Amino acid sequence: MSQRHHLVSLWLIFFINGSVMASWSPRIPEVAAALDVGDAALGIALLGFAAGAIPAMLCAGHLTRWVSPELVSLLSATGFSLGLPMIAAAPNLVALFAALFGMGIAGGLCDITMNLTGVRIEHRLRSSVLGRLHAGFSLGVVAGGVGALIATALGASVAGHFAVVAAVLVVLAATGAPGLMRIGGRRPERERVPETARSPDSPRFTSHLPAAIAVMAICGLLLEGVITDWSALLLTRDLAATATQGALALTLFSVAMVGSRAVTDLLVDRLGESVILCAGAVTAATAMTIGMLSAVPGIVVGSIVVIGLAIGPVFPITLSRASRFGDPAASIARISVVGYTAGLVGPLLIGVISSAVGLPWTITGAVLAGSLGILFALRPSSRGDETGTAP
Repeated sequence: MSQRHHLVSLWLIFFINGSVMASWSPRIPEVAAALDVGDAALGIALLGFAAGAIPAMLCAGHLTRWVSPELVSLLSATGFSLGLPMIAAAPNLVALFAALFGMGIAGGLCDITMNLTGVRIEHRLRSSVLGRLHAGFSLGVVAGGVGALIATALGASVAGHFAVVAAVLVVLAATGAPGLMRIGGRRPERERVPETARSPDSPRFTSHLPAAIAVMAICGLLLEGVITDWSALLLTRDLAATATQGALALTLFSVAMVGSRAVTDLLVDRLGESVILCAGAVTAATAMTIGMLSAVPGIVVGSIVVIGLAIGPVFPITLSRASRFGDPAASIARISVVGYTAGLVGPLLIGVISSAVGLPWTITGAVLAGSLGILFALRPSSRGDETGTAP
């Protein structure tokens, strides 16, 4: 079986991962209404996912010492999908917390092991592949959101919607299983560390993840989280845009992320990682500044689309760089936890700060700060060469 078929099989896992949460999030209000819980109680239940995901991410690297990451990613993607009907069936808040906790474990394991499998392929091919794989994740997000929109418009119940989504995603996982299981070949620990990181004499060797890579992950996922969580409210409330424009902005942002990630590997192989990251940071900052200075909804929507194109490659490139330092499994786990935490905490801080200075200034400041953080991480003193060192 060719590497192309292997990549398609792994791409399906990324697609499944993106689809699950995108299918669940739009139905949160209906689940909360069915259980008759308030915002505070719902917030506690929603923490169940993070409570399961973060420990699972940290343990995933140890698990792959004994079980191939391909098998773990396949089983966890299947479990992640099957968690959707469990949410719909939850009779009370405790059951909802438990269902989300289980989904968090499956999602966390899937996140780390699918990325670990991707970087192992990169190390073998000596060519970038994470960009197109993360494009699959972003496309899954779009598909899940569109599916939820259609289900809501048709008046489908949460249980019926989630059952159909779970069935489709499990079939996709089964379809990709043969190709996915042929990726590993040997015992996983034999390929966990790339040759360039094995020797302490190599300038690329380190057992610690450089702070610059963590900064890059934080900034990249902070930018994604801010636009995803707050741009619709910015448009509809502060800029007097229509609800359609707000929804359109989010949809186009997600599509832009898919497009930029789909071409990330090609651009990285031709131009290098630092060029792509630097251009993306400058473009995002410029687009946000132009959009907010104009205060015209149509122009702001265009700016959001440009930001999606600019920041799409950031996290895949960050993961690829992190994998070159010490044990790829441990490095990916650390950077994923750091980025995931930033994606959770950042949007919450936006809400707190915006109450004091206003949402337009807060979002603009967050995008500029995230862009500057990426540029800071790319300083010559913080990064290594283009061929193999992370910043």
